[in-house]
Amino acid sequence: MNGSPEVEAYIAGCPEEVRPLLQSIRAVFHQVRSDVTERISYGMPTMESGDRHGFYFAAWKKHIGVYPIPVLDDALEAELVRYRAAKDTMRLALREPLPLDLLGRVVRAVWEPGRATTG
Repeated sequence: MNGSPEVEAYIAGCPEEVRPLLQSIRAVFHQVRSDVTERISYGMPTMESGDRHGFYFAAWKKHIGVYPIPVLDDALEAELVRYRAAKDTMRLALREPLPLDLLGRVVRAVWEPGRATTG
C-alpha cells in the first residue's frame, strides 16, 4: 500500500477503536486498484486512482462517511440503500460490521465500469 504520512496522521488522530475500521476502508481502495494515491483534501483522507473519480472518507462520532458515491446500477443501489445518507454519501455505523465487500464493489463499479458489481 502506498500510504501517505498525512493519511497516517489522520487515522492516528482518531479514537483507538476507530483506527482499525479506517485502515480496513483504506485497504479496500488499494485492493481494488494498485495505483491508488492518497492525500488529505477538505480535511479528509482522499483516495484517487489516475484520473478517476476520487473518494473521501472520514470518521464522525457514530459513523464513518464515504463520499461521493454516485448513483449506480439498480442491483448495487438496492444493496446500498441501507447505507445511503444524503444523495452521495455512504454512512457506515461504527457499532455495525463494515460492509467491506459492498464498498469494494462500489469502488470497482466507479473506477472500473463494466466489471461485475453484484454479489
